[in-house]
Amino acid sequence: MSSIVRCSVVLLVACGGAPSMNDGGVSMGGGDPSAGGVAGGGVAGGGVVGGGVAGGGGAAGGGVATGGGTAADAGVLPRIDTIVPADVTVGEQIVVLGEGLADVQAIRFDSTPVPVQRIKQGSTDRLLLVNTPAIIGLPATGKVVVLSVTTSKGTAQGTFTLRPGVSTSLGTAVLLTPRSVTPAGSIQPGTLVTVTVDVQIAASQAETFDVSAAVEGAGFSIVDVVPGAIAVPESSAVSPVVTPVNVTVRTGTVGRGELGLKVRPRNFRQDDGSILIPRVALEVGAAPVVTDGVLFGDLAVRGPNALDSSNFVPLVRVFPGQTVFDFVFQVGSPVDGGTLAVSNLLAPAGWAPTTSVPVLGAAGTFSRLNVLLRAADGGTPPQSGELSFTVEDTSTGKARPFRGQVQLVR
Repeated sequence: MSSIVRCSVVLLVACGGAPSMNDGGVSMGGGDPSAGGVAGGGVAGGGVVGGGVAGGGGAAGGGVATGGGTAADAGVLPRIDTIVPADVTVGEQIVVLGEGLADVQAIRFDSTPVPVQRIKQGSTDRLLLVNTPAIIGLPATGKVVVLSVTTSKGTAQGTFTLRPGVSTSLGTAVLLTPRSVTPAGSIQPGTLVTVTVDVQIAASQAETFDVSAAVEGAGFSIVDVVPGAIAVPESSAVSPVVTPVNVTVRTGTVGRGELGLKVRPRNFRQDDGSILIPRVALEVGAAPVVTDGVLFGDLAVRGPNALDSSNFVPLVRVFPGQTVFDFVFQVGSPVDGGTLAVSNLLAPAGWAPTTSVPVLGAAGTFSRLNVLLRAADGGTPPQSGELSFTVEDTSTGKARPFRGQVQLVR
């Protein structure tokens, strides 16, 4: 019996003095994987343990700053001036005001860590938006909590009062795998074709996931998506639900259509959902290629970054003020012990991409491939454009491409 071997491709983008990301990370589908399971939206043996944080508004009043950090490195040390509101319920948003709050490496509420990808859209060097987690030992009356924010330059701390509340969060792990295109053979002009995609969902709570599709290409249109919603029970956390989704497309008379699929929780809108990567290409006169030999899972950008999937394509916005961001991408192989490698790594002009050595995956464990994108020394300044690479299972020879966009915001 074979099992899925998942690993993560982490794209570290180091811009130096170049523009970088300065907006809230948007997780598409879940949190970080680890061998022992994930609290807060990751994958644990194909399931999910626990949930993240979401929702929450602000209020007047501020928490107490207890000082900035110290570090040997030159640059802006992190400093927390105030935390608003000063009294919040678990799951609500806090606004942390200060300086040097970009390039966040770690966040802790007392001894409880929060993944840095939970930093929300709109965060900047002087403002950090994050939802408060449930912490161990929180009494019914609440207590004063120490918030610690660590960057590459040091650690800053502040305090506020945290009170118990009902969690409004959802942890998810989603795999979207294209399986077939019917009828088989070359795509005929002006006809109906059906693309089948397996949607595997693990969720920390019972939830309904809405399924939507879009096709880009002159004359191509979506006819139907069946089912348009998938209900999963809480037991999916340990026994993921797999549902074939059939998308019917009317083809154009000539040219090519790019079919995208998105799965998004209906009642928990803390992220933009999970998207199919890459989109399925439907070209008139050619037989479509379904790349199902390597599995692609959840996608997230760690730190105060902007990841937009509204057009069914991963778009990473690079804002001024940040020096590093990382792009977390789960991949897997249906073959036990397969070696997963990255090849054909291409980036826009002005960037110097590199990748780590191949990783040998073992059944039931998580591995990681690192892709580093750094502003090239001298010459052309970093530009916007397509970022692409291929993940290959060298034991089977099967591969699946990744295609996304890098957009500099000046």
